[in-house]
Parts: sequence; C-alpha cells; structure tokens
Amino acid sequence: MDYLPAISLIEKSKHIGIILPPSVNHDILACAETLTTFFISRSIYVGIVTPLLQTSEHKTPTLASLKPLTKEFIVSLDTTSSPISQLRYEQPQGRIDIILSPSSYSSMKENVSFRDGKTQCDSLITISVDDIESIDTRTLDIPPSLFTETPIITLGTSASHKKYGEVNLVDPSLPSLSELAYRFLAAVPNHRISTAHATLLLSGILHSTQGLMVMTDANTLLSSHELVKLGADYEEAHRLSRSITSISLTPLIGRALARSRIDTDKKISWSSLTKDDFLLTQRSTGDIPDIMTRIKKEFPGNRFHVFLWQNPATHLIHAHINADTILQESLRRLTATEPNGPHLRLADTYESFTDAEKRVSALLEQTL
Repeated sequence: MDYLPAISLIEKSKHIGIILPPSVNHDILACAETLTTFFISRSIYVGIVTPLLQTSEHKTPTLASLKPLTKEFIVSLDTTSSPISQLRYEQPQGRIDIILSPSSYSSMKENVSFRDGKTQCDSLITISVDDIESIDTRTLDIPPSLFTETPIITLGTSASHKKYGEVNLVDPSLPSLSELAYRFLAAVPNHRISTAHATLLLSGILHSTQGLMVMTDANTLLSSHELVKLGADYEEAHRLSRSITSISLTPLIGRALARSRIDTDKKISWSSLTKDDFLLTQRSTGDIPDIMTRIKKEFPGNRFHVFLWQNPATHLIHAHINADTILQESLRRLTATEPNGPHLRLADTYESFTDAEKRVSALLEQTL
C-alpha cells in the first residue's frame, strides 16, 4: 500500500478532524490514540468531530481529552450605521487590539456583533467508518460542507468500505486497524514509534485476534514481532487488550443470551438480536464484536458460535460466526466472508431469521 499521499496531506495540515464510528472497541481506540498523538507531535491541532461515547481514559488519555475542531471567530460591524475611515490592529503583549476609526459620530458598540465562522479543518481522518453517509450530520450538528470541502483520509479493514476518501488506506486482509496504523507510521520518514505506542498498537492487534489465536497470518505475526522489537511490552499489551464490558451494553447482551440455544449434537451455539433490541437499548451494530466475545465466554466448548442480527435500517438478517482458525478458513473457501474483529461476517443477507438459520446450518454442515 502506498502511504505517501496520506503522509503528504497530513504534512500540509494545521488542523485535523478525527471521525470515529458510534461504537468503538479497543482496537479502534488504540489506532485513534496513536495517530492522534502522532499528529499532535507534528504541531497539528486535532479535534474530535464525532462524540466519543465509549472510551477508556486510562488507555487512551490523549484521545479522551480532545476538544472539538476550532472555528473562526468573526467580529462584525454594521458599517451602514457606523461608517469607518480606517481599520488596523495592534498586538500588545498578551492580546490583539482591533482599532476602528469612525468617519462620523456613531455609537459603535451597539453596531458590533460576534459570531462563529468556518470550522478550521485541513483534512479529516475517518477510522472504521465504512460509509461517510452513515454519520448523522444533523444530529451531531456537523455542517455537511465539512465532508464535501475537506480532504478525507480513510482507515479501514472492511471489505464493504465505500472508499469515499481522497486517500483510502483500506486493507481487508488485515485483522486490525492497529496493524494498519503501525504500517502507516512505519512508512513516515524519520519517525520512530515510541515504546508506549508500540505497546498500545500491539494491544489493538491482540484484541482483534484474541491474543493472536484467530484471524492471524504471517504478516500480522511479523508486525507484532516488529512492535516487540520497538520496545512493546507484551504482558502490558495483553492486559490492555482485554475488553471490559460497558455497563450500558449489559441490556443488549442480556437480550442476546436470552435468545440463545445450543445444538449439543453439532456443538453450535445460536444467538440472535432483532432490530427492536438495538432500538430499545439505544445501542448499535458496532457492539456486535463485544457481544460475540461474550457469547463465546458463556458457551465454551462449541465448534461454532453463530450470531444472527437484524439491521435496524434495512430489516435484513446478517450472520456472524466465531470458530477456530481452521474452521474459519473452511468457511472462507465455501462462501464470501469478511473479518469483523476476531469473527467472520457472512456477505449474504437473509429475509428472515428462519431463512438465515436454515442456510447457515447448511453451510456449517459442509465444514463438519
């Protein structure tokens, strides 16, 4: 992958906006924290565009402390009521004085107003946002022109990524965004990744691969090895990689577990969530990796963990599957899939849960 266009765009930027999906996991946070700190080290102002709803401040303190992008501040004078003959400014220590010379007598104070101007942003960085149109600009009070008038650099690992950016750093073969961030930073001339950031990036890789147990190939193992050579603390990375379930996620997990059953003969666990489950708990499909992790813990000893969920927008049914590396590889040979953290997401969609279970069961039969 050619990282030079992204590096060039960043070097020209004085203000960068970070855009994250509504729900984030540790891999996304590790990627965003490392990149944010890198930008700041280059004297770039970094602002958060989308609210960070799920965070762990002790792991990503720089990201958690980000403020919104700055806006120009406009001082406006109604010159129809208060005409002027001259405008100048002076900079005594610690302030700027804007000096207006009236051309006739008037009460200038009454004719001065203040307002925000244009958002200051030279480039946007989106992390794990497959489609920029999924960002609700109206609810978040984001001017739509920010997306159309600002160069966007995208980082993603999903095969369904829309590649809407001016520069798209998208590689579906990678199991984690942290590995993508590492490869990008390794390509930056004269930049050495610090020990702390090497540890954080390694923790993101471990989080997405369940400790290098799934979705791992020789390239990911090599990246992990290189991070250790850069000083990454493996034990600390492993500790950081462990997910801590948010209390606000508990109701959704409870609904998934309540709709779970075990096929003891075939050693398959089945779990599901409807569109109403997401809406009533005010959670999103971005929580699916955490739900899958919890399901696997609750039902150990099964070959497959199948999770079916209904998209609140399209009402179609999707299927995620958790299995060991050999079984996942068998599934990839049989049907179109894409990684979703340490799990597989089937590319097919289904009209009903009954149809989904029937067709997924037939697919799994071919691997047993």
